Amino acid sequence: MRLRAVGQCLAGRPVSPASPSSGPLFGETSGKPTITCAPNNANRVYGLRLKANTGIVGTNAAVFGRVTGGSDGNPIPSDAVHIIQFLGPPITGGFDLTYLQLRMYAFSPRETMYVIAQAASTEAIVLHVQGRLTGCNPNMDTSEWRVIHDAIVCRVDPANSGRRAEIRIIAAIGSGTIAFQGGLSAAKTLGSYVVLTQRNIEICDAITSTTGQERPLIRYGTGAVIDCALRRFLTGYQFYGIADGTSHTVQGSAVISGCNTGTSFNASSIIQGSAVVGG
Repeated sequence: MRLRAVGQCLAGRPVSPASPSSGPLFGETSGKPTITCAPNNANRVYGLRLKANTGIVGTNAAVFGRVTGGSDGNPIPSDAVHIIQFLGPPITGGFDLTYLQLRMYAFSPRETMYVIAQAASTEAIVLHVQGRLTGCNPNMDTSEWRVIHDAIVCRVDPANSGRRAEIRIIAAIGSGTIAFQGGLSAAKTLGSYVVLTQRNIEICDAITSTTGQERPLIRYGTGAVIDCALRRFLTGYQFYGIADGTSHTVQGSAVISGCNTGTSFNASSIIQGSAVVGG
């Protein structure tokens, strides 16, 4: 198994490198690449972009590949941001884990989601929030809650139909408030959630993807540890995050968003800690 690093690219969305890389995305061990902990250059991220119908795979049972980033209790630092983007995952998945081990540990925010403390009306830009687990303010949280990051505002109101979830870009973080670049399309009740969808390790497809249905970001295999962000930008029927595997663990800082089904047909798998799995 081999991977080629494309170096550092502009922050925000992955693009082709505009200047030479200051360091590799992965270490050099053949068949067992490891994501670097080295900080990004200013306003840049580490990026690996794969063309449509191209995936990351192992060789065979005798030559088992491994892709890792950090470890349990020692995640990749928040100032080392990595984006692995599949322009169109193949039918076997962006990561085909048949002969490949995948373990990714992103830096975790103190809160993976905040609770809306005051009902918000349609067109509201500023939401009043409090931490779901610790009660902390977002401006006192880690650097993961930051301007230009995406968040899902999700209404928890089963008795009231209408638009329950919408993606918004964070414009400002205050003491007990989160402001967005655009107003809400629908009102959100007290107790609704604001879910951060990005981490400093992100596995995603693209808004220009030409494939999606039944083509997961991660497929097959056993024993993967997903402690990072999985994001789909094109939504539709059978758009999966992780599918057809065994004994996978989604944990800690993990967040799966934009999928028709976050996890599908995964036997004996575990979702634990503060992980968030949504559509």
